[in-house]
Amino acid sequence: DRINIRRLLLYLEKRVKIIARQFVYEQNTPYLRQRFVDTLKPIFDDAVTGGGLSDYYIRCDESNNTSI
Repeated sequence: DRINIRRLLLYLEKRVKIIARQFVYEQNTPYLRQRFVDTLKPIFDDAVTGGGLSDYYIRCDESNNTSI
């Protein structure tokens, strides 16, 4: 009975992977991280609007993206 949720999560994962490929060899800067989040937001907003998700949070900052 939760197949539709699993399909939604697989769809979101696939879209994130496709979008993330565009940012792979860029410099890890706050501007790049914000561009990445801004690119993902419409996809997740559509999932919320469609009723698939109730809420989401995208964390892309210094805590999980450290510079070398």
